[in-house]
Amino acid sequence: MTKKEVHRFAQEHLLAALPGYGVRGNLLYRMPVKDILGAFCFERSGWDKQSCAISVFVQPLYVPHEQIHFGFGMRLGFKTDKWWTLVGTDCPAVASDILLHIKKQGLPFLDLGSTPISFVNHIGRVLSSFNRMDDNQVQRALAYSYLWIGNYGKSLETMDRMLANNRGPKRDDRDWAQELVKEVACMREETAKNPNGASEQLRQWRLQTLRAIGFEDVAEPV
Repeated sequence: MTKKEVHRFAQEHLLAALPGYGVRGNLLYRMPVKDILGAFCFERSGWDKQSCAISVFVQPLYVPHEQIHFGFGMRLGFKTDKWWTLVGTDCPAVASDILLHIKKQGLPFLDLGSTPISFVNHIGRVLSSFNRMDDNQVQRALAYSYLWIGNYGKSLETMDRMLANNRGPKRDDRDWAQELVKEVACMREETAKNPNGASEQLRQWRLQTLRAIGFEDVAEPV
């Protein structure tokens, strides 16, 4: 199953039932793309090239990344280890089953994180059920989301919590982890003394992330 096959399947069998969605590569994404990318990813099986799993995720674009980030998402039908075959089968029946899972599980999840405000209000609660609230990526995204909506106090509080969690015996000495901590420490300092400048940094990161993941041409200005 290739990205072209996913693209063709989505165009022929899914998009008509999902107004407001587009397809790019192996991603079925919500339009318009503004602050947060909400999408479904069709992931090819490692042992069966014709089968795929489908994940739903949200990605705050003002959090700098050089690729699609699946940290805020979940698998559709994961409790039943659900896989779909898009090629060489009864495509309408497969599409009907996929749409059932998208509408029952996927769309409600995307609604929880479709804006920065709903992201901080709801996605944090969802992640807490997986015991991930102290995860550096989670704290960073929440802190930057608070900053994006102008809640500087909560942004500083969240960054302070993350930085405190990375001191002493809890410190993660991997290079990428320390770079992330340094980034947040710099943003914490900038937010405290110049919140407008910190907000402008987020806007610049959003543009960089859009270019890196290939969605710059379909994104709305902010």
